[in-house]
Amino acid sequence: MENMKKYSFRMHLEMIFKLAVESAKQNLLLSTQYRIDNKLSERLDYLCAEKVASTNGIIDVNAIIIDNDLAKEYYG
Repeated sequence: MENMKKYSFRMHLEMIFKLAVESAKQNLLLSTQYRIDNKLSERLDYLCAEKVASTNGIIDVNAIIIDNDLAKEYYG
């Protein structure tokens, strides 16, 4: 039973690592395509962390774009 728990834990860690790598690749591609500099990246980090915390992880992308001055400033 203990070996099963260790195996399951390791598999979860590997999946989280793989997701983090994929997320990093997507972030790099998007930041290059849209020319997102460090200042904007920091503002986006804060915005996203704030939204995730305030919605318990449930994100409505349309609401973020419509209700957020930062998104309006950069994306119309």
